[in-house]
Amino acid sequence: MPEIITLPEVDSTNNYLKSNKEFWKKNFLTIRAIRQTKGRGRLTKEWFSTERDLTFSFVYLPQTTITENLPLVTLHSGLAIYRVLLKIVEKDLYIKWPNDIYYKESKLAGILTELVMNNENKIMIVGIGINVNSKSDTIDNRPVTSLFNILKTPVHIENLLLDLMDEIEKTLGNITAPLTRKFKTEWMNSINNKIFYQKYQGSTLVEFKITGLTDLGELVVDVDGTRQIIRDGEINLISR
Repeated sequence: MPEIITLPEVDSTNNYLKSNKEFWKKNFLTIRAIRQTKGRGRLTKEWFSTERDLTFSFVYLPQTTITENLPLVTLHSGLAIYRVLLKIVEKDLYIKWPNDIYYKESKLAGILTELVMNNENKIMIVGIGINVNSKSDTIDNRPVTSLFNILKTPVHIENLLLDLMDEIEKTLGNITAPLTRKFKTEWMNSINNKIFYQKYQGSTLVEFKITGLTDLGELVVDVDGTRQIIRDGEINLISR
């Protein structure tokens, strides 16, 4: 089991790990914050968290050039989180590419993967936030939920963290590129491919359905019968 250090308060667990190089030598060393005051998500979004929720970051030391691929690390981390949460929630849980976990149409968890350099060595800092026992249903007019809202009972945060890190360590220990057929199949089964999504391409808002992943974790979509590849950016689900 990885070493876990719990701190009462930090601005961001990712920032804390990036600023303390003495932790960079320990693969999967984890920093958990009881309270995070300036958490960050992808694309400069903020991640709000209190002592009722779980925010943590861990060090990932790529063993080969294959595992230096940020999107692959995010995808494998997301699938590991999905596996653990699905055992708790049991249904209506799915991954939203590339880094979010949703329950129905509300965000439950998110991932932020960052790359730092230690001399010539690449190091990943993977930050994870999960709404555990909070009761909010919106943040910045965006629908969110928590395990408490879903289960109507509190969840033991420390035990959840242990389960998550155990699964994350196993999953990242088996990371491959190109992605295996087994991984792609499990990932496709973890999304809601009945939902339509949308994304801006330039100034045009395009609707599409997800049909698969490329070997490097890019999104394969169907836009009005045409196959397209989405390599980055934000996608949004459409309520119908």
